[in-house]
Amino acid sequence: MFLGRGGIVYISQVFLWCNLVYLQSPGRVEVLHNQQWGTVCDDSWGLSNAEVVCRQLGCGTALSAPRGAHFGQGSDRVWLDEVQCIGAEAALTECKAKPWGEHGCNPGEDASVVCSDQGQLRLQLTSGPSPCSGRVEVLINDTWGAVCDAGWGLPEAGVVCKQLGCGTALSAPGVAQFGHGAGDVWLEGLSCSGQESLISECQLSRLGPGLCGHGSEASVVCAGQAGSGLLCSVLLGLGALVVLICGVLLCWRMRQDRATGNSLGHVHMEALGAPGTPARPQGAANPEPPEQPDSDMTWLVREDAVL
Repeated sequence: MFLGRGGIVYISQVFLWCNLVYLQSPGRVEVLHNQQWGTVCDDSWGLSNAEVVCRQLGCGTALSAPRGAHFGQGSDRVWLDEVQCIGAEAALTECKAKPWGEHGCNPGEDASVVCSDQGQLRLQLTSGPSPCSGRVEVLINDTWGAVCDAGWGLPEAGVVCKQLGCGTALSAPGVAQFGHGAGDVWLEGLSCSGQESLISECQLSRLGPGLCGHGSEASVVCAGQAGSGLLCSVLLGLGALVVLICGVLLCWRMRQDRATGNSLGHVHMEALGAPGTPARPQGAANPEPPEQPDSDMTWLVREDAVL
C-alpha cells in the first residue's frame, strides 16, 4: 500500500537521526506516527529508499543505505517494513510499504542512510545568568526544545560547553534548574564520553519527545563566562584588600607623626638612612618638637595636605 495522505496512514514527520544530530547524515532512520517514534525495517531497504529520505530531509543525495542497525539499534517499535521507493519520490509518504506496525523484522534490523550533505545540531543556552550557562536547547523542526536530563552529567555538559565555545563544564544541573522551556523535551538518554567535540558524536537512546516532560530539562554551567566573572570578582576583592591595607598603614603613620610632633607627616631623611644625610651624633639631644598648632583648623589643613 502507499503511505499517502489519502489513506488511513500518514507520516506526519520523518526525521533522520544521525549520531544524535537532527538533519545530519549518516544515521538511523526514524518516523513519527501517532505521536510515537519508530524505526524502519531494513527489509527491501536500498539506495533508492535512502535517496528519498535524503531528499526529503534536505541532506543532499544518498551515498549508501546501511542495514542491520549500522548506526545503533532503536529502542522504539518498528513502524515500517518493506518500504519500496523508486527513488524519484519527493517524500517517503509516496513510497509503498506494509501497513503501519506490520513487520517481520527481528531486533537489529534497522534501516539507515548516509547522505552527501552533513549538517550540525544547533544548540543554545537560555534563562541562565550568562551566555555560557543555562537550560540546554536544540533546534528540531525549526523549533527550539529542551534536552532531557535522563543520564545527564558532566561528560554531556562538557561536550555542550565545548561545542558552544564556552570552555569546560563546571556543573550539569537537571530538573529544570533554569526553568521550563516552551517546546518539547528531546534527546532522551544522551550519553557522551566527554572526549567528543560535538554533541553529534555522542550516543542516544531515544530522540523524543515522550518519556521526558517539563521539569526534566537539562542545564549546564560552563567556565567560559562564569570563569571570567569569578576571576574579575577575585581581582576586585584583592584590589579592595590592598586599598584597605594602605588606608590602615596611612592612618597608623599619621598617628605616629602626631605623637612625634611631625604634624605634616614628613619623614625624617636620617630615619630612612638616605644617602648624603648627616648622621646624628651619639648622645645628641632630640630636636625640639615644632610648636603645636594653635587651632583645630590648622590641624585640618595639615591633614588635608597629607591626604
